[in-house]
Amino acid sequence: MQKKLYAILFHIFLFSVVLLQAQETKSVDDQIVRFKVYPKSLPPSSKITIVGNHPELGNWDASKTVLTENPDKSWSIDLQFSRGTRLVYKITRGSWETEAMRKDLSLPPNSVLTVKRDTTIIIEIEKWKDEIDKSFRIAHLQIHAKEDDISANLVKAENYCRLADSLGADLALLPERYSVGYGPLDPGKTDKWYKNAIHQDDSFIQHFISLAVELDMAIAVTFFEIEEQNYYNTVTVIDRFGKLCLTYRKVHLFELGNDAICTPGDAFYVCDLDTRNGIVKLGALICADYYYPESARILALKGAEIVIVPNAAPLNLQFLSMLKARAIENCMGFALTNYPYRELGGDFKFTGLSTAYNPWYWGDNTIFMADGKEGVYMSEFDLLSIRQQREVTWFGNAFRHPAMYKALLDTVVNAPFKGRKTAIGQDFTREKRINTIKH
Repeated sequence: MQKKLYAILFHIFLFSVVLLQAQETKSVDDQIVRFKVYPKSLPPSSKITIVGNHPELGNWDASKTVLTENPDKSWSIDLQFSRGTRLVYKITRGSWETEAMRKDLSLPPNSVLTVKRDTTIIIEIEKWKDEIDKSFRIAHLQIHAKEDDISANLVKAENYCRLADSLGADLALLPERYSVGYGPLDPGKTDKWYKNAIHQDDSFIQHFISLAVELDMAIAVTFFEIEEQNYYNTVTVIDRFGKLCLTYRKVHLFELGNDAICTPGDAFYVCDLDTRNGIVKLGALICADYYYPESARILALKGAEIVIVPNAAPLNLQFLSMLKARAIENCMGFALTNYPYRELGGDFKFTGLSTAYNPWYWGDNTIFMADGKEGVYMSEFDLLSIRQQREVTWFGNAFRHPAMYKALLDTVVNAPFKGRKTAIGQDFTREKRINTIKH
């Protein structure tokens, strides 16, 4: 009897010790937060982790804090935090390449919780980042064009568009003013350019509308346009359904070349381009437009994620450094297509060097750079990463001071920039040229 009594007292003592230890482990200010995750899909042999700003959350190491799988296929973990702790966290499968996605399949911002009491956080996962293809593939058609031969240029561009489609392109991008090429301007022989100008409903455009539908691929067609006796340097983006979703006329004309016979465009545009991987906010500039930071900034303010740039110029690293800067300062991807290497007489030549840039401000943001040869060059943009960067970047529109930029709207041209002439000997003007062009 006495032995039984000793045994009971001993177990009571042990229970008291365990109880005291538990009380020491969880103080009055400590709260239990249960994270419970319900994944809609989960690749075999996967684990689910929570990552965040606290040692219990791995201090942003996505592989450390692993949840436990439950019989109901949910995953959970109980973690202890002091009352008032601010938690910032995400759910992954052990790496940043496998983050959990929102129901609209976009990348979510960090979740935030201030711990006030014992609580359970229920998280439903629709998909994982690595299960979604959010890439945007552009085929840069760095190809020659024949001056005065629209039909030959059409056939050649179609052949290269078909090649672009076979390479998995979402968009095929031609160089600047491809319908008639972009040779040097002889001020005394401007008629050859005027006679090859086309309207937006021309058969040249209609042909690429049909081709875009056939290939299920967007095509950026560049051409020398006429409308009501005004001439424009134009790019039209045709989506994969045959819709003209963006038509942009070059604003910053190269006045020292054959752009001198053109009228400048009057606005910058951004469209929702419907691709096989979803909507892309697409803007367009043409060649010298990107020399002027305001052009890219407006596209950024209008929401552009990717900007295409048809080009016809003797590119070098100095010119391309401007394009690279436009990408970084606006947190947008840029894709430029130039003509292949070709000497045009005098100091003017094409150089190739079509290129594409990510908006990263660390490391090398160059996606690719072509050589001078004719061909199709591919660039691929990771839209999820670009969108994630746009949510946290201190570039873009987050910290601007527009009230300080009033001088940008001043139209007065002062020395040493005043009095410049165009390639056809006219005084430079920002007005339309309908009353000064003679032909």
